[in-house]
Amino acid sequence: MKKHESFKKGKLIITIMFALIALLAITIFLSNIVIAKAVDVKVYEDKIYHQIDENRDYDGDKVLVVLDKNISGLNKIHKTELFGDFPKSEIIDLTASKNNSEQKKDDFRQIFEIVLPENNKQKVKEAIWELEGIKGILSAEPSYNLEPSALVYPNDEAYYEQWALNGKN
Repeated sequence: MKKHESFKKGKLIITIMFALIALLAITIFLSNIVIAKAVDVKVYEDKIYHQIDENRDYDGDKVLVVLDKNISGLNKIHKTELFGDFPKSEIIDLTASKNNSEQKKDDFRQIFEIVLPENNKQKVKEAIWELEGIKGILSAEPSYNLEPSALVYPNDEAYYEQWALNGKN
């Protein structure tokens, strides 16, 4: 009878050990899935929304787009789909550099000019509304036509004595 009871106890201990090992394996497996999912999630910067200033003149066929720093890269090429479904004539990386040896800074953001196929300010507004809803796009705004302001000279009394600052060689 003692042998039978000790056999039952041994079998029970082995069953409990297997159950604990299985539970541990399941826990590790599930935690790896959660960790893998967390790594895939991108954290984007807070969007910057622009109210279009109707009192300022802007191009009716261009939109300026700033990408989130987490997806920006020096000379990085992005799929056209990133910039929405509306028609585009051209997408120009305004931050492209010919010097590929430059290092990307942590706060670097790519800036693109999207050229629309027709000159229509309503289409610019619609493109901006669509772009503002896309993850990875920090901001979108019209390409305002700016007038050069009057030249303002510094109030430094020695300004004209400094070479290369007064327009003379």
